[in-house]
Amino acid sequence: CGEIVIPKPSWRNFTYQELATATDNFSSEKLIGKGGHAEVYRGCLPDGLVVAVKRITKKEKNGEDRIGDFLSELGIVAHINHPNAARLIGFGVDGGLHLVLQF
Repeated sequence: CGEIVIPKPSWRNFTYQELATATDNFSSEKLIGKGGHAEVYRGCLPDGLVVAVKRITKKEKNGEDRIGDFLSELGIVAHINHPNAARLIGFGVDGGLHLVLQF
């Protein structure tokens, strides 16, 4: 009674194998966007959900800085709730840095 309930985040931590399977091993046919520090692939999860998998590719920074940038982006995307912004489904840190967004 009167307690504040904080909902648990609904994002998932995906394995590299799950993301590779969803994107046909990051096939060039699934590539839907490419920028200075990331590539985005269309994927389909086993439950049929179509997702965009953003794979961080920038290697110029040292590992610590790359992880810091990734965590900053993850924190920002996780808290955005806007009809023109993709919703965060999850992330993956196994075999690289990945964000999984609604497509």
